[in-house]
Amino acid sequence: MNCPRCSVMLAPFQIDAAGVAVNALRCQTCTGTWLEQEDLRRVEQSVDIRLLDWRHLPGVDTNTRLLFCPRCAGPPRMLMDKVVSSRDKRVVMDVCGQCHGVWLNHGELEAIQQKGLMAALADVLKFIAKSG
Repeated sequence: MNCPRCSVMLAPFQIDAAGVAVNALRCQTCTGTWLEQEDLRRVEQSVDIRLLDWRHLPGVDTNTRLLFCPRCAGPPRMLMDKVVSSRDKRVVMDVCGQCHGVWLNHGELEAIQQKGLMAALADVLKFIAKSG
């Protein structure tokens, strides 16, 4: 399968989701990642807490470019939908409505996986406030 952005062959890649290995495909040129929707859910359930929340997300020009699904190459070619991540509102994923594969641009996988220490503490305080 080729990268929907660069047309370079995607290479097998393993993601560590809180000790669970998730198989994915990665573009060696743009470092985008192809995941199955179920695997994305497993990645979203793990949280890697970092002292600093430093993210390198793609710009608007990259996120607004329409991409065709690399799996459903057609004809007809399937245009992927833009979907905002529930984990990080700054991440705009490309999701195929037919095969449900997910394309994450450079930096988006890390943004979904990681959370800054202050944001994690804020989540704990919100949970305590709701419970009490």
